[in-house]
Amino acid sequence: MRNPAGFYVIGMTGVRREDRGRGVAKALKVAAMRALAAAGGGEIRTFNDPPNKAMLNMNRALGFQRGPTRSRYELHLDPLTGERRPIPTPEETA
Repeated sequence: MRNPAGFYVIGMTGVRREDRGRGVAKALKVAAMRALAAAGGGEIRTFNDPPNKAMLNMNRALGFQRGPTRSRYELHLDPLTGERRPIPTPEETA
């Protein structure tokens, strides 16, 4: 999707857990790259969570270069009490 700044953003490539490791995410990203090339070229930006080594490596293999980093902050609040809840670690959510 082209944003007002004139570049394309691939915000998230989601693949079902049982289909991971089969090249689905790579196929989706390559399709987006080809569509951009067919539309006359431009810039694609993609974002990764640092623990997701597989996606980081795939993006490097596709020629993406690391740009300025961003810091992401999270705070999870209980919907009933408003108290802070523990934030799951990447291992807990995998």
